[in-house]
Amino acid sequence: MFSSIFLFVSLAVAAVQALNDWSKPCLSGVCSYDLPDSTESSSGSLKIWGSRDAISDITVAAGWNIINCSCSSDELAQDVRLVCNNDDPVAAGCSHLYEGSGAEGKIVRLPESCGKNAFARVARAWIPDDQSIPESISGKIVRRNDSRPQVKALTLDTNFSAVDPSKAGPVNFAVQGANVKGASADIDISSMNGNVERDLTGFVGNAIDSIKNLDTFNFNKSLSPQPFGIDRTVNLFNESVSCPPNTASLTVDANANATVAAIFGVAASGRFFPFRVNDFAMIIRMSGDIDSSVTMKATASGTLERKLPIFGPVGIPELNFRGVFTIGPTFEVNGQVSAELDLEADMTVGLNYHFDNAELVFPDDKTGTAGNSNSFAIDDTPLKLSVSPSVKATGNVQAHLIPSLNLSVSAHKFGTGIFLNLDAFAEMDLSLEGTSQTSVTVDEAKREGPRTIGRYMRRAALVAVDSPTVKDFAPVTVSGESTVEPTAAVTSSVASSANSSTTVFLEDSGASLGGCFNVTVGLDVNAGADADFFGLFDENTQVSLFNKTFELFEKCFNNQKRSLAVNSSLASASLTKPTELTCPTAGSASSISVIDQVVKAGTIRAVPKV
Repeated sequence: MFSSIFLFVSLAVAAVQALNDWSKPCLSGVCSYDLPDSTESSSGSLKIWGSRDAISDITVAAGWNIINCSCSSDELAQDVRLVCNNDDPVAAGCSHLYEGSGAEGKIVRLPESCGKNAFARVARAWIPDDQSIPESISGKIVRRNDSRPQVKALTLDTNFSAVDPSKAGPVNFAVQGANVKGASADIDISSMNGNVERDLTGFVGNAIDSIKNLDTFNFNKSLSPQPFGIDRTVNLFNESVSCPPNTASLTVDANANATVAAIFGVAASGRFFPFRVNDFAMIIRMSGDIDSSVTMKATASGTLERKLPIFGPVGIPELNFRGVFTIGPTFEVNGQVSAELDLEADMTVGLNYHFDNAELVFPDDKTGTAGNSNSFAIDDTPLKLSVSPSVKATGNVQAHLIPSLNLSVSAHKFGTGIFLNLDAFAEMDLSLEGTSQTSVTVDEAKREGPRTIGRYMRRAALVAVDSPTVKDFAPVTVSGESTVEPTAAVTSSVASSANSSTTVFLEDSGASLGGCFNVTVGLDVNAGADADFFGLFDENTQVSLFNKTFELFEKCFNNQKRSLAVNSSLASASLTKPTELTCPTAGSASSISVIDQVVKAGTIRAVPKV
């Protein structure tokens, strides 16, 4: 359950004086458009360039008055009537629209009051039968004589790929933008052409570099936007099986508190016909805290695999150059749990991390540099584990809480999804055996290869290493009874457990505990895509910012030697396997508290990857 997740999201780019000037016509083959200031929480700039005959303008600056055009329509195609504001169209600039091969096939800049898209293709040009002119417009027309100006008509759409480039040549575009104010930019096109190979050394790379240096792209210098938060309790799994005269069950709950702030910038360039994106990059910077925990209570045996949504998706203000380039962000939280176990146990493990100005570029450049991963650190982590001393307990339990920032990227009629996951996970791997008389030797548990679930997770093979000694270990307790001290010092060191024999006796009941257990936690921060995007990246593209597993506690009783293979995360597989719960193999008994303390961050060591 996420009790407090705050997502601060802002999209930033190089904020310099914009090129868009509504008082100047776009008649030279270069035209810029800025998102209007009235746009809620969005800003940015789009520039197009080509030959003088490929691009024109139907705004007042180019001499045109639009008679009928819907400013509120969500449709990107519509018919408009327009009239030149001077009976000398050459002097007014109106004649430019019809020069060269004519109006049809030209890309034109639209007035802010006409549609919601910045640029449109002229699909058809004709003289309409309706030659009426409203008085509000006719009074503005400059006339040298009493002749009545001719009303023109255009069909406008954004089907840029339908333009024949042999008539006037190609039209290129470049865009950089934000979903916060102040991000309009002067786009330098001097290094761009329509066929450059992506290497982040041209416009896109320069834009990404400039974004990194903005004060607004640093959480220590910028003001936080309005936070987005949720407060929710979520059960990941809860099922039971009848075991007369009792009922056995397995319950997994997630309890989380997190603060996540994300700022991201984007830059792209390409051409209109045939439509193609030649270069693209997104930079994301995050700060925040994850203060979470996973609790499992088990009195039943069996297997389970479960994935379920915890929250969302919830929309975040988008960056929208309609018909050309749109990024629509959403935020969601998913949970996953898998287990294969025969045990009676009660475990609570924390998932506590802090990150400050962590930075990721997607897709990464050819050097393989994704960003700075040194901004992540594990915090003090609570750990509580109790098991039954009278039954054998074997198995593996893995639980994940995955906050995700998903960005729907649409370029003209083409699209993909980019996701950024912060996968916080915990794993318990154990082979324990309790007796009611004396200590016993426990055979090595037979465990299958790592189980896999979940679309967003990947596998990393890890081995256990020495973890810090857990000092001041709590006395062993029996639920509902007095506490007793263990007969030998208990530590979490692999080395000490391999060289000494430690048996936990319950003197009053005659019960003892033997075997091995290992508890790990980790964080995997990664980005990927859902589909191919013009060959720049596809569903196989993966960018990892941070991926570490931390060993909280490992202990072997009765000289059991183990080197546990640990999953830091889980790879893709089906979640359709039905849950199979069975009654425990032995009767229930009071629980022994193995550990109940907060493991200090300074004593927690990362598990090296194999």
